[in-house]
Amino acid sequence: MKAPLAAFAAAVLLFPYLAAVAQTLPPACGLSGQTLKVKTTKSAHAPIHPAPGTATLVFANNESECIGCAVVNVGVDGHWVGANQGNSYFAVAVAPGERHVCVYWSVREAYLRSVVDLTELHAEAGQVDYFRTDVDNGSRTGQPQLRVWAISPDEGNFLVSQSSLASSPSTGH
Repeated sequence: MKAPLAAFAAAVLLFPYLAAVAQTLPPACGLSGQTLKVKTTKSAHAPIHPAPGTATLVFANNESECIGCAVVNVGVDGHWVGANQGNSYFAVAVAPGERHVCVYWSVREAYLRSVVDLTELHAEAGQVDYFRTDVDNGSRTGQPQLRVWAISPDEGNFLVSQSSLASSPSTGH
């Protein structure tokens, strides 16, 4: 009698974890369940210029406190293009046109769920667009939150100047 009860209890306890792992992400994201590795480097920041015929997207993560030093994956049009951790940033070149952006934070230790936020833009060749991501472990609202939004070049350059450069070896960025 104890074995079936123990199996039932384990299934009940593991169900939210398995559901989080099996979560289907929106089409703008990359593969579900994949968290990129991040390497950060603090160095002098050169101005960010787009390559000819492309637009550049810059993602700056602003984390006032290191919340488990969360890794925030960034996807564009269904592919992970990089990730940030702590106060960091990275830039990625994209083709001009309508682009769909996804940020994803796997929060297994906080309520066994993941947090996603989405935005979109019309990328123009020769332009640099800046985005800010903020991570909150739930201290303000009781629920983990992740947000992404477009910011001005002035704010973007300021955040970049205060951040480390992030690279994700598995994406090449």
